[in-house]
Amino acid sequence: MFELDFIEDFQKAMFNFVSPTDMDSLWADGWRHFGKHFFRNRVDYYEAMHQWVQVLPLRINIAKFTFSKHQQKLLKRQKATKISYQPIVIDTARESMFLKHIQRFKQNLPESLATFLGTEPGVVPCPALECALYDEAGKFYAASYFAVGEQSISSIYATFDTDYASESPGLHTLLAEIQYAQTHHKQYVYLGYCYREASFYDYKKNFNALEYYDWKGNWLDLQKPKK
Repeated sequence: MFELDFIEDFQKAMFNFVSPTDMDSLWADGWRHFGKHFFRNRVDYYEAMHQWVQVLPLRINIAKFTFSKHQQKLLKRQKATKISYQPIVIDTARESMFLKHIQRFKQNLPESLATFLGTEPGVVPCPALECALYDEAGKFYAASYFAVGEQSISSIYATFDTDYASESPGLHTLLAEIQYAQTHHKQYVYLGYCYREASFYDYKKNFNALEYYDWKGNWLDLQKPKK
């Protein structure tokens, strides 16, 4: 069991502007952010298990990364999809898609994209981009958002038109973010976090070259779950 002071170790901060180099340092020290609100916590209460669980910040080491066979098949199947990395604009189309998308969840439904991105998502607290997907007819159907550091990027949030759910758009945008990191010679892609115990975050554990933060200043290899 976790000691009480470990359970209560939740830290938060607020920054209006952080340099790309400092963003790399914050991510490497287990911090995550939504807009200018930064936070990190070593444990969380997982309601599905009715217990405290350990939080593992995650990142992909790009130098060691290779796409799995499943990921390669998805990219090949979706090769006609247009991928665009572009400035973030929260418009009616994106908000409508977001509100439709969050109905997939049962609790803690956010009010808008600004909950995750803030009111100036492209520049506060650091540069950030949208990764947008368009089908063969040119219809916009998915978007993910990621912050850009000097040597790293950090995935923030993804949303998609649920009519396209069979196309795995959430995974596709994340793979596209990895491709962006490769093209721009980044060292790491930060994926947020998962739990050490099995949970709905386990899809993040299926990437090659995955590392986790041990809360002692070290990033260690995370083994894929056994199937």
